[in-house]
Amino acid sequence: EAFELHTQEGFLIEMTEAMAARHNLSVDRKKFDKLLDKHRTDSGRGNFSDAVMSEGPLDAIRKTAGETLFLGYEVTGASAKIVGIIAEKQLVESIEEVGHVDPIAVVLDQSPFYGEAGGQVGDVGTIATKTARFDVIDTHRDGGLVLHIGHLRQGRLSVGDAVEAEVQ
Repeated sequence: EAFELHTQEGFLIEMTEAMAARHNLSVDRKKFDKLLDKHRTDSGRGNFSDAVMSEGPLDAIRKTAGETLFLGYEVTGASAKIVGIIAEKQLVESIEEVGHVDPIAVVLDQSPFYGEAGGQVGDVGTIATKTARFDVIDTHRDGGLVLHIGHLRQGRLSVGDAVEAEVQ
């Protein structure tokens, strides 16, 4: 039940554990973690939060660029500017390694991509320039930032680049 509350309703496991404890119940956390890992693998998402979402880089982006303006209620594609790139838990100025194994997060000043929240799945699509293509395989929200998580497939992306973001 805790797993279903988390994946279908977006209910935090910590809240479920706290509520269970109030009624002298417990949550089988090992089984929950195992089901969650299987769910991530089956959905092709892996554990992005460990791979790309580290507080230091996100705080730095917030301080320099502010929040991502969400455009997804009006459009599925938009011109935007890259305001941050996180690779291996670090803020980087550019990415050019095509075929990297670990996912990378690209943060834009504005985005049509819906970031995963409340149990809803994040959007997928592409971020591109005339010479580069980044495949967005998932989108997460961290406060006011939208993190486009995926893999560089062609070219090079740098902070400050003007890009076209397209939800598929």
